[in-house]
Amino acid sequence: MIEYISNTIQAHIVRKNLDNQFEFLILKRSNYTNIYPGIWQVITGTIKDTEKPLDCAIRELLEETSLTPCKIWKIPYVALFYNHLDNRMHTSPVFGFMVNMNDTVRISNEHTEFKWLKLDEILAFLELPSHIEGTKIFFDYILSKNSQIFEIQSNE
Repeated sequence: MIEYISNTIQAHIVRKNLDNQFEFLILKRSNYTNIYPGIWQVITGTIKDTEKPLDCAIRELLEETSLTPCKIWKIPYVALFYNHLDNRMHTSPVFGFMVNMNDTVRISNEHTEFKWLKLDEILAFLELPSHIEGTKIFFDYILSKNSQIFEIQSNE
């Protein structure tokens, strides 16, 4: 029997470029990772024992990119994926982060490359369905409508 577990997060990072257009951050996983080596992805991470999902997402953002958010949203979507290594279905809360245009990305050794891409470009790069859906929902329900109903925090 497959167990369901919720101990992971998914986070989408966005900034506005000089043309006031949204650009999304995408990371290429190292070839040395246990699951999905070498794919392009958004930020993911595992929640520590007493950690809240949002705290995990902020920690993973800092660890994987050295970025600090100026705006945070809870995206109205829960990602679902099967991990064959532990034979579990994982449900993941999904968050969106706005960062400043001039912030410098410093990737961790979990990744080998990063790119800032427009919506149509990132959708072409992403390989995991939950990352594609999370990106679309983030754009459609929050960014394109400048919606504040899903906003958690703003330091703008």
